Parts: sequence; C-alpha cells; structure tokens
Amino acid sequence: MLVAKSEGLMLYAYFLVLHFKEKASSLHQANFDVSLPLGISSVYHTYFKRLENELITELGIKEEKFLDLLCCLCASREPLPIDLVSKVLLPSTDSPFARRKVLKALSSVSSLLPIRSGCLHVIHKSVKDWLTDKSCYGEHDFLMDEEVGHELLGKLCAQELDDLKAKGVHKVQFTIAQKYALYHGARHLLHLDENRRQPKLDELAKKYVLDLELLFARVCANNSKATEDLLWLHYEGISSLLSPDSHSDVIPASGWDLFFNFRLNKETVLRFSPKMITIEMLNASAAAIEPDVHGGTQDLVLSLNGDILYVLSDEFSDCASLIGVWDTSSGNFITEKKVKHMGIIRVVAVTEGVLFECCEPFGNSVELWDSKLAARIYRWPNFGELRRSIPISETQVAFIEGGGVVKRRLEMTILDTSNGSVVASIALDYRRNVVACNSKCQVVTASGHTLQCSDGTSVLWETDLDLPAHNSDDHCNYRFCGMVSPAEQYLLIWAEGPTSDDCRYVLDACSGTVLNTLLKGRTDVVDCKFISDVECVMLCSKGAFPMEEARLELHNALSGNVLTVLELDYALNFLHAAVCPRNRFIAVELLKSSRSSSSNFKVIRAWSSERRVCGNNGRMGETEASNDDRKQMISARKTEGSNEDRK
Repeated sequence: MLVAKSEGLMLYAYFLVLHFKEKASSLHQANFDVSLPLGISSVYHTYFKRLENELITELGIKEEKFLDLLCCLCASREPLPIDLVSKVLLPSTDSPFARRKVLKALSSVSSLLPIRSGCLHVIHKSVKDWLTDKSCYGEHDFLMDEEVGHELLGKLCAQELDDLKAKGVHKVQFTIAQKYALYHGARHLLHLDENRRQPKLDELAKKYVLDLELLFARVCANNSKATEDLLWLHYEGISSLLSPDSHSDVIPASGWDLFFNFRLNKETVLRFSPKMITIEMLNASAAAIEPDVHGGTQDLVLSLNGDILYVLSDEFSDCASLIGVWDTSSGNFITEKKVKHMGIIRVVAVTEGVLFECCEPFGNSVELWDSKLAARIYRWPNFGELRRSIPISETQVAFIEGGGVVKRRLEMTILDTSNGSVVASIALDYRRNVVACNSKCQVVTASGHTLQCSDGTSVLWETDLDLPAHNSDDHCNYRFCGMVSPAEQYLLIWAEGPTSDDCRYVLDACSGTVLNTLLKGRTDVVDCKFISDVECVMLCSKGAFPMEEARLELHNALSGNVLTVLELDYALNFLHAAVCPRNRFIAVELLKSSRSSSSNFKVIRAWSSERRVCGNNGRMGETEASNDDRKQMISARKTEGSNEDRK
C-alpha cells in the first residue's frame, strides 16, 4: 500500500512521518490507511494550500501574487533570496516588518520549502516537476507557467542591477539578492522570446551582460562566474543575433583553454578565458587581440587500428586549427593540416578516415577526410550548434545539435560515413542532457540524478542513481558523462556536479541496472575510457596541470579489481588519453621537457598476459600469482613522437 502511494519516491516516507507527528490519533484508527495522504501529489497540494492560506491571513495578499511566487520558484536557477521572495509577494513595500511576516508565513511549510542562509530552498526536484509537469502529475490547482517566472525574475533582477549601478560597484558588500541578479539576471531576461529580437536584444545585452561596471561586480562577487554570461551567449546561439558592434571575433573550439575575445564596441575588445580570474580590456587593433602564440592541445585521437595518432591544436595568431598526423609504429610525423577561418571542435576516427566537427561563421558542418588528410571525401553542411559527437560504430557517428533551453530544440543526427547518408534524425528533450548512444540509436539521457534510455518512441529503462546533495538544487546542477562499451553490453557513467561522489558507475546497457561502482572517493582520476568490453583505463594525477606523478590504471569494470598500475615518470600536458580498443593502445601527450622544445607523444599498449607490476617507463617487474581476471599488463611501445620531427 505504502509503495503504491509513494509513487516511487522515498520522500513520501519522510512526509508520512511528519503526518503522523501532526495527527498521532490516526495511527489508532481501525482503517487508518484511509487517513493517509493519497500520494506525493496529495502531500504537495496540502502544503501549498496551507502556504496560500497563511499568506492570505498574515499578509492579506491576493491569490495572483501567491501564484507569481510559485512561478518564480519553478524558474529559479538556485535558491531564491528571501528579499526577492518578499518583492514578489509585496512589490509595493520593502519594510523589515513585511519581510518578517513573509518569513513567518513560509515557516508553515518549512518541511517542503526550507529557509537556509537567507534563501528559500526547494526540498526535492519533484516539487518543481509537480508544479510544471501536467503529463506526469495530471491536472491540479497549482500548475504553473515557468515562462511567467522568468519574466518576473528578469524584472526583479534588472531592478537590482540598476540600483547597484546607481550606488556604485566599488568596495561594495553585495547582498544575496544582488549576487543572484549578477549571476542569473541576464539569463532570466534573455530566456523570453520577445527579448531575443532586435532592438531589444542589443539593449539588454549591452545593459546587463556587456556593461563594464557589472562585469567588474561579477569579478568581485565570484571571479569563477564572471565570464559565464559571455560564454553562455555563444553556447546558446544568442551572440549570432547581436548587431555587428556587439559580437565575438573568436568562437572557442574548447571552453576549457582557449582565449575568448568579445568585441564590446568598435574600439574595445574584452579578453578572457574560463581559466582566467580577470577580464582584460584591450584596444581592438589586430595586434592587441591576436597573441602570437600556439594554443594547447584540444584533442588526441587514435585511428581505429591505432596506427595513426591525430593531434588537434589551435594557433592564436591566425585563428586557425591545426591537425597533426603521426605514425604510431615509427613515431614519425606524417603531415599537418592548417585550417583557417573555421574552428575544428572535435575529431572522430572512422573506417574511412577521420571526421572533423567544424564551427564556421555562417553555420557549422561535418567533414570526412582520408586517414592521411590528403583529400576531403565528403561534407555535411547546414548543421546548427554542434554540442557533442558520439561514435556509435566504426562507420556511424551521432551528432547532438541544438541551442539548449533558450532555443528549446535538441536533435540527434546520425551520419553514415560509408555512403554519406543521414541514417536518422531524432528529436530529444532539450531539458535532458545526452549521456551516451549505441548503434541501435538508443539514447541515454539524464535529468537531475535520473538516467533514462529511450529509442525515440518509448522509454526502455530508467535508473535513479540517488546521488548525494546538500539541497535539491544540487541535483539540478549535475551533468552526466558516459560511454558505451565496445560490445555495447555495459555503460560507464559519472557525474560532474557540486556534490559529486566522484564515482564511476557501471550499468547493464540493456536493463539500466547498476552493476558496480568504481573509484568511490577518488579525486585523482582525470580521464577514464573502455579499452575492452570489461576493462577500463584510468588516467590519474595528483595535480590538474601540469599533470605530475601521473599514472595509468587498468580496472576490471565488473569486479572492480585493479589489474595493473603503470607509474609514468614523465609529466603530461593534456588531461585526456586516446584509446584504441581494437589493439589496446593508449596515447598520452608529454609535457615539454629539457630534451625537447615541443611536446612529445607516447603510445602505450595493454595486453593479456600474466599480471605484472609495471615500473617507470613501462619496464616490467616480477610476475605475481594472480586470478584469471587479473592476468593483464601494460607496457610502453618503443616509439615516441615529437613535434620537433616537423622541422
């Protein structure tokens, strides 16, 4: 009975305990089950009705203002500051007495909407779902329009930012409401369709995104978030709609380590990077905005049989992408292709050669080149914003395309490189992030901490990982990454979020059942990939950059056993390793050393044999007795590539 009433949520048990505390007499009734809440929907309805009555009694507010508050809760990007809650409910007054009454009314539903650190939290993601998702919870009295919430919060944040600029932003102790407005105000404003049309778009972007006073305030409030709005303009496709005086001169191939130049006006350029804690204001001359340096490595990719290593990097001086080609058996440099006027975002190896994901000024494209980059074989134009590529077979690659929550469109296009055809185009839920895809076009997506696998028409399975969270908003901020094993039997999943447990989850790809967890509590793993259907290679380092004291670990994904550890006696220059499951090759990039003025690349092989302890440089130690699933070893191939070979 309780399982049926809970609707699959353990949260029901929590509210059931509160119900018995309030109505202890119901425990002694002969048919006490009749007095129980019908389900989580009934619980939520009771609490929100109680809050509505309290607000009417304490503050005399109208029903419209109460519903406005619920809309704002649905649209909020993090817990709402109480000052903003008060302004939603009582827009005409700003007195401490009114704020005190608001707090008293909210305390009546503190189990559902707790107040912590001056902000109104939502206890669980399902509360927002209940307020907005009619398809899941049906019709009820408190179905809200999230768009109304964005409109209201946009206006309140704009007022906060206007007041902040009027008072001056230097040496200011920002209030919680001001910080919320600095971090999220522009996104609430530009979420609305009418605000993404000219001339309104230019007006809002210049006033609340590009304004130097507000940029300075964001740096002071939280330097790690200072550039998020500028990056967001690009990632959501809004910057392409701005007038010529306000646009980007460089579209970053990677948000991780590319400098990002944003033209503020005809005379001024802002330069920043996600790595930087400052924003530089420069003269717009070419010499000022184009540093004469080479960018770092963007991607390492091994060909399907591991005989070729592709190294993607960038050149700031020409705003060009560079693709180096190396022979892994000899370590010789083969060729390098320099591509100007468009960015190569990602490289994918296929049977016919290699795919480039290209970012161009007037639409994106995908290009297929032969393995030595001697000739282009095929080109697929007219892609929108390319967000991710997923190899699903040796001849097919899925490309995730769309503009996220602003454009409300997410689509997966599957290309067949053997004949140049589009195999399928599948519309996806823009509110979910894509985690993995297999050759049957079954897509694993995530929302909150729940994974779901579907084939485009039906849901095949759903799994709740029940990740830890300090509050319900942490669940909304999780971003899942994952991959399918070579034989498509297993999934390797991990979460990136504010309270991530750093685990790697191994799931059965057919049922979604969690089979194992790897590396729980480990914070030194920077990359992990399948190298066979049951084995994973982990790249580990004590520091993010440079990667010193690095090592490779080979794990059995099902048993969790560590099969081999290879300590690397050289620092690494890139946070990822390339793998070739077919021949069990692993490629890493070495940091510049005294022996070389450029980077080197080392190719390593893992193969089945007696288990061995591997020392520095891949030298084999003495054989140990071991179980069958531990009969593995890793060794370094006797080849090394160096960028000096180009010269």
